[in-house]
Amino acid sequence: MKTPIFRRLALVVLSAILLSSTPSFTSPAFATNCSAITGGSIFDNGANWLLQWNALPDITNIAYLIIFATSGVDTQSWYNNADGYQWSSPVLPPTSTSYTISKSSLITFANSNNVQNMTFSVRKDNNIARCYPLTTLGQVNLATAPAAPTLNSVTSGDRRVTISFTAGADNGASITDYEYSLNGGSYISAGTTTSPFTITGISGRTTYSVTIKARNSVGLSTASSSLSATTTDSSLDASEAAAEAARVAAAAAEAARVAAANAEAARKVKEQKELTEILAIIPKIAELTLGLGETTKSLYSTKCVKGKTTKYVKYGAKCPKGYKKK
Repeated sequence: MKTPIFRRLALVVLSAILLSSTPSFTSPAFATNCSAITGGSIFDNGANWLLQWNALPDITNIAYLIIFATSGVDTQSWYNNADGYQWSSPVLPPTSTSYTISKSSLITFANSNNVQNMTFSVRKDNNIARCYPLTTLGQVNLATAPAAPTLNSVTSGDRRVTISFTAGADNGASITDYEYSLNGGSYISAGTTTSPFTITGISGRTTYSVTIKARNSVGLSTASSSLSATTTDSSLDASEAAAEAARVAAAAAEAARVAAANAEAARKVKEQKELTEILAIIPKIAELTLGLGETTKSLYSTKCVKGKTTKYVKYGAKCPKGYKKK
């Protein structure tokens, strides 16, 4: 069904009237002074950080300034309100050009919340509406080098030592490595963040004094206390065992040779003694034999003597001429 011409005409006229009667939108006056603050910077004053910015050339409709702090790690900050992460509600007069923050308080927060750095910004604001252009003042590093680890034990092995330790606080930045020093030498990366770890390839039968340090993105901790251990050396043990076996065998062979030589010497001494004894009794045997011969002759013959000459004849026979019977 077609719309009558007069109804369409009426709608056009009504629309024109409504458009002509709607007021144009005009931003409130404060919205015209929401430009970003200029000249942001942060200075390190030792115990504090000094946040600075340029003075506002116009503070019309600006009720206050707000400092914002956002973490570079996991969007944590000190105070979270409905407007976002805001550091401790520092609301400042619009004429302010600086704000001082204690380092120790921020670092305490960082260590408790695993925050490594924080970016500070400033913006204009009032109680009716907010000016959202933020001016970045700069970033501060809230983490510090780790606390020194505690060295629990150093255990020796075959040309190696194994180190057991307890980690110290990471102080706001995760520990990424441990480094060790042997006998006061340079610190060398252990390539690990876990305990225990083992140092290999060092000298055997050597005493090593060990200290360790922890490293994070900020730097190295101070050194742990030292502990010592003396390594062993299986290669030297084996060679020395072989050398000792050879020494024992040589000593046994020498002992056997000496024993054999002593036995031979004793045998010769005994033989010499026996020979001497035999030689000593030979004259006695000769005398005994001679006497026995004389006795035998006297029993079985008659002794005849002529001067110094003696002859024996059968018992009962006469002595030769010139001999006398004895």
